[in-house]
Amino acid sequence: MIKSIGPERFSNPDFLSENTRVSFEISSDAAHSLPEVTEIDLKTKNEKYAYFLGDYEVIDSNHVQVNIRTVVELTEQEEFYTEGKMGVCPNLRAIKQLEEGMGNLLVGDIHTHPVLAEEMEAGMHPASPSTDDAKDIILDYEAGVLRPDQPFIFAISFLDKNKKPAYGFYRLVKEGNKYKVVQMERE
Repeated sequence: MIKSIGPERFSNPDFLSENTRVSFEISSDAAHSLPEVTEIDLKTKNEKYAYFLGDYEVIDSNHVQVNIRTVVELTEQEEFYTEGKMGVCPNLRAIKQLEEGMGNLLVGDIHTHPVLAEEMEAGMHPASPSTDDAKDIILDYEAGVLRPDQPFIFAISFLDKNKKPAYGFYRLVKEGNKYKVVQMERE
């Protein structure tokens, strides 16, 4: 669902443009459904995966707000995603087909990084998307599964230095032929 606050000409934003400000809000029900890293996850290193359903509002020609209304956590189902130690491989094409068939808009996804900062290589942090995290999303854009005129934000669930649940939210922007990961701030 699209809610256009500005003039009609603003109804098709480019979510990959660095010039488009993309903010987000998450409903309290959705926030309570975000996956968390547990002590068991830290031992097994198995990641959890969920996706976001919602809508977006075009605020003006340079600002779009994504509204996360629902978080759908999946247990491993081969047609939707496969999991492994320190990695998940979502099938966004299958997820989009399922949800769009029910009239829902896929606006992003989240997975856990079950590792503590002190266990990682220098310069790395569990809040940061891995190269493979970004690469999978880029491949979905290039295959037409994800489109620049529809929102897609992705998040990482991790434990902070006090072993409390924390989250990082991101999106991709495209500069020429190159993509880069940009951290998002919650509205």
